[in-house]
Amino acid sequence: MANFNSTLYGKQTGSAGASPSSVYPLAKDTAGKLRYLIVPYTVDGAEASGDTITLGKIKQGAKVIPSLSRVISDTGFDISDMDIGISGNVNKYADALDTLDTASDINFGVAGDNAYAPSDVAAGGETIIATLVTVVTTTAAGKALFLIAYVDE
Repeated sequence: MANFNSTLYGKQTGSAGASPSSVYPLAKDTAGKLRYLIVPYTVDGAEASGDTITLGKIKQGAKVIPSLSRVISDTGFDISDMDIGISGNVNKYADALDTLDTASDINFGVAGDNAYAPSDVAAGGETIIATLVTVVTTTAAGKALFLIAYVDE
């Protein structure tokens, strides 16, 4: 029977009780306070395929955690293919999200370039954008709520 180690575990030496100043990094790759960029969005009704929604900014040096992020929407925001990312990498955090034609709560899941691990927010990548690749229906005054999880070290 084989034993496999995560990359993080391979970097950790010493005991779990060691102080951060020792060689044990205390899960530094994902340490810090978990925060959410909470973005309520009221649907205009004129959104079309190819449009973007600029959601907000996360400070440089933070780490976005796509697997803990989600979008919640009502029937007025029916997008069959939506990417979440940054300029130059539109699907960095989520790829091909489908908000369905009913009220939905969709996790960013494992789609996107960096969905499996926290992803650094680098200089020039602080602005988070939703790209509406394929719009089915948008109804004025419909609601969507974007919750983008990140660690602020």
